[in-house]
Amino acid sequence: MNIRTFKFVGEHPDLHTGTYYSLKEYSQVAEVGLKTLCSRMLRYRHVEVDNNFLSIKYSKPDSNLEGDCEKLSMQWLRKQLTTIDPDYKEYRT
Repeated sequence: MNIRTFKFVGEHPDLHTGTYYSLKEYSQVAEVGLKTLCSRMLRYRHVEVDNNFLSIKYSKPDSNLEGDCEKLSMQWLRKQLTTIDPDYKEYRT
């Protein structure tokens, strides 16, 4: 069985920054339910775990998009598609 681990990048007395832990270990230390952490991980696509992720009152991240390129791509993907003009001469065969 392959257990997935995530890097910790926050400050916690029982966890070391830069060390990889499983979600089960995070739930035991942070006293947050395992299913809660799993749903946070799936919903917001976290790669690293920080203090906000382990808190009981969780606030969602500002954006799941990494860089300017992804943000620009998302803007274009949200635009409504245009229809093909039936009078366009290259469209008619």
